[in-house]
Amino acid sequence: MNRLKVKANTAFNYVFALLFGIITVLVVVVLFKNIFVILFALAALFVFTAAGTYIYTNKKTPTAKQADIACGIILAVMFILQLISGWCLMSKPITDWGTVDHMAHNFATDGNFDDMYRGLKPASRGYMARYPNNNGILILLSLYYRAIYLIMGDVPNYAPILLNTVFIAVAVLFTFLTARKIFKPYGVIMTVVFCFLFMPYYTYTAYYYSDSLSIPFTAMSVYFIVLSAKLPKEKLVQRLIYLALSALFISVGYTLKGSLLVILVGAVVYLVLYNKLKQALIGVLCLVVAFAVFNTGIKTFINSFEFTTEEELYEEQFPINHWIMMGLYGDGGFHQEDAVYTDNAGNYDQKKAADNKMIVQRLKDMGLPGMAKHMCKKLAFTWRDGIYWIDHHLNSKDANGNQIADRNPLFEFVLRDGDYYNIFYVYSNGFHLAMIILMAVSAIYGAKRKRITSMTLIRGIVFGAALFFMVWETRSRYLFNFTPLFILTAVAGLNSVVLRIQVYKRNKRKKISAKQKEKSTAAAKES
Repeated sequence: MNRLKVKANTAFNYVFALLFGIITVLVVVVLFKNIFVILFALAALFVFTAAGTYIYTNKKTPTAKQADIACGIILAVMFILQLISGWCLMSKPITDWGTVDHMAHNFATDGNFDDMYRGLKPASRGYMARYPNNNGILILLSLYYRAIYLIMGDVPNYAPILLNTVFIAVAVLFTFLTARKIFKPYGVIMTVVFCFLFMPYYTYTAYYYSDSLSIPFTAMSVYFIVLSAKLPKEKLVQRLIYLALSALFISVGYTLKGSLLVILVGAVVYLVLYNKLKQALIGVLCLVVAFAVFNTGIKTFINSFEFTTEEELYEEQFPINHWIMMGLYGDGGFHQEDAVYTDNAGNYDQKKAADNKMIVQRLKDMGLPGMAKHMCKKLAFTWRDGIYWIDHHLNSKDANGNQIADRNPLFEFVLRDGDYYNIFYVYSNGFHLAMIILMAVSAIYGAKRKRITSMTLIRGIVFGAALFFMVWETRSRYLFNFTPLFILTAVAGLNSVVLRIQVYKRNKRKKISAKQKEKSTAAAKES
C-alpha cells in the first residue's frame, strides 16, 4: 500500500510539473512582447539561486533563532508598508466590490437589510439573489461597518482597508509559520523575503473584496493541517483538534470565496496518502464532519438576516453551471453577454436549462482540437498576470467618487495610465513568472524524492485550484487567495535547485580531492 501511495505521489508530481511547465511556456509566449519581463524573471532566478548557494557554500546558514529574528523584522516593516500602501491607493469601489460595499454601508446606518439597495442603480435590485456567493462578504463587511458606525457615528473610508490589510498580514504571518514547519531556516527566510517582494500584498490592501478577505483562511487552514501531520501518531486528540480548526477556517474561507473548497479536497487526498488506513479514515472523518457542521452553522447564521426570500432566489439566482458556461467562451473570463443571456432565461430552472444548452452547444462547436486550444488560451489568461488584475479595479477617484486632482506617486505606478506603470508591470510580471518556473521545478524534485511530505498537500491544493479555474469562469485576481501556497511551492523549488548545486559542488570537490590524492600517492611511489 505504501509503495502504491508513493507511486501515486510521484505520478502526481510529474503531472503537476507538466501542467506548470505548459503554463510557463504559455505565459512566456504572452509576455515575450515585453522582453524586459522575461529578463527580470531570469535575473530574479539567478539572484535567488546565487544567494542560496553562497550561504550554503560558505557555511553561513542561519540558525532557527536568527531566522525568526530576521523574519520578525521583515514582517514588521512589511506591515507598515502595507498600511501606507492601503492609505495611498484608497479609491472608489467599483463593479461587484462597489455594490457589496454600498449595501454594507446601508446596513451600517440602518442596522438591517430592509433598504440595502438604497442609492444603487435600479439594475442592482435583486443582486444578492442573483449572486448569493457574495453573502459571506456582505455579512462580514456589514457587521464590521455597523460596529464602527455605532462607536464613531460614521464609517471612515480607511476602515475597510485597515481590516483588509490586517487580513493580508495574517495570511503572510501564517505563511511564515507554515514555512517554519516544512523548511530549514534559510527556506523560512526566503519565504518571508518572497512575501516581502510580492507586490500584490501591497496593492491589494486597498481592494477589500472576497479575493483578499478570504486569503488568511487559506493560510490558516493549511497551517493547521501541516501542524496536525507533524504531531506524533499517539497524540490523536490534539491532531484531530488541529484538523477541526482547519475545517473551521476552510468553512469561513469557503463562505467568502467558493474556490477555497479545493483546500478541503486537497486535504482529504493528503490525509489518505500520508497516513495508514485507520488514521486516514479518522482524520478524514473529523475534517469532513467538522466542515459540514461549521458550514451549516455559518449558512444558518447568514440566512437569519433574511435579505433574500426563497421566491426571489428562485426568480433571480444564477445556477452554478452559469460560471461553467462562461468558462467555455473567449478567454474564459466574465462576459456581459453571458450574464444577460442567463438573466433573460427566466426562473432558476429555466436559467439552468438554458445554460446547459449553451454548454453543450459550445462543446460541440469547439470539438476536441478547439477545446485544447481554448484551454491553452484560458490558462494563459489566468496565469499570465502578475498584477492580478488590480490595475483594473483601482482608479484615480477617491472613496466618495471625486476625481483625485494630484495623484500620489504610488498611483502613477499602479494605474494603467500612470507615468511609471511599465516599471510596475515588468517587476510584477517578472516576479510572478519566476515563481511559476520555481513551482514547476519543485514538483520535479518532489517526484524524485519519492516521499509524501507537507509539500504534497500544498502542491495538491495549488493543482486543484488550477484545475478548478480550467473549468470555471476565470480571472487572475481569483488566484490571489492561493498566493501563500504559490510562494511556499516556489521556495520549495528554489531550495531544490540550491540543494542540487550543493550536491554537484560537493561531488566535484570529492573528485578533485581524489585526483590530488592519486597524484600525491603516485609521486610518493616515484620518489
